Amino acid sequence: TNLDFVTIGDNFLTGTLPSQLGQMTLLEYFYVEGNSLTGTLPKELGQLTSLKYVDFSNNGFIGTVPKELFESNGLIYVNISMNALTGTMPPEVSELDDMSIFDFSQNNFTGSVNNLLC
Repeated sequence: TNLDFVTIGDNFLTGTLPSQLGQMTLLEYFYVEGNSLTGTLPKELGQLTSLKYVDFSNNGFIGTVPKELFESNGLIYVNISMNALTGTMPPEVSELDDMSIFDFSQNNFTGSVNNLLC
């Protein structure tokens, strides 16, 4: 698909994100904030090599954040706040040179903050 901008935030959407999302390789902007989406964030997000801005905030996502999400070196904005995500943040987060905003507040993360800031 040639789709590069998807915003479906602040609706009453339910369900999970499909793994087929990874087939949208031209996607640069993906906003699904403020819904009632659940399940895990699919590792296929790593196939979105054009992704720059992503907002999964204020949903019901669970599990760990897949390291594959941060394989897109062009990420500028990531908001995964206000979910029920757990575990530690992948070390790949600290390798993103273009990242200007990263909000992972109001989840259930553990581990050291040093790995994220250095």
